[in-house]
Amino acid sequence: MSEIKVNSVVNSTGDNDSGLDLSTNDVVALKTANTERLRVDASGKIGIGATTIDSDIHLEKSSDLEIKLERTGSGTSTIG
Repeated sequence: MSEIKVNSVVNSTGDNDSGLDLSTNDVVALKTANTERLRVDASGKIGIGATTIDSDIHLEKSSDLEIKLERTGSGTSTIG
């Protein structure tokens, strides 16, 4: 079994407000500019823009939500 354990990561310029946040038990969060952007909880549910996830994939945004689904070679579908 392999393990990766991280307490904190600071990039070469000293910017420490973006990266993986593993500070909450059983949650992996991705932050940019000290704002959580994506979260995966212990049950495997994914939240984008949402810290409370109430469905398998939960997208939350205050305005102008756009979802783009693209299949290579077959065009683009946009929802929203």
